[in-house]
Amino acid sequence: MDTMMDITFLNQPLMFGRNQATDDSELGIREVADMLDISIRAIRFYEQKGLLTPRRDGRFRVYNESEVSQLRFIQEFRGIGLTIREIKILLADLSKARSDEKKTEIINQYLDKRLREIGQDIDVLRDQEYRVICMLGGPAATGEARLEQATC
Repeated sequence: MDTMMDITFLNQPLMFGRNQATDDSELGIREVADMLDISIRAIRFYEQKGLLTPRRDGRFRVYNESEVSQLRFIQEFRGIGLTIREIKILLADLSKARSDEKKTEIINQYLDKRLREIGQDIDVLRDQEYRVICMLGGPAATGEARLEQATC
């Protein structure tokens, strides 16, 4: 596919309190969790898996704008079904990219692959749906008008 993903969501400014974040702004784990509507447990899980490495200030995790953006990125790609392993590889691939164009190309490769996988999943689910409808007596018996022409 030749479509290009709009990756501007990765660079959206973050609001820390009432002021826009600066490079030296830092947040605690609770603030990050609240900001991104994610559980603290999930954030710690991503850290454990090596997807995120916040600075420590004594016993406390401290997140800067870059780490919060990375967490937003992880959330987006988990949301479309990428595994932790796939995201870890994607992040490693992106860290090696020398330009935004190359990063966009890498991201689009992952998205194209995921789109193909989703299409295959849909095909499997449609087949399963058809088989269940047939087991229930066919489209007429289940009221599935969209499958009226199908024969079981």
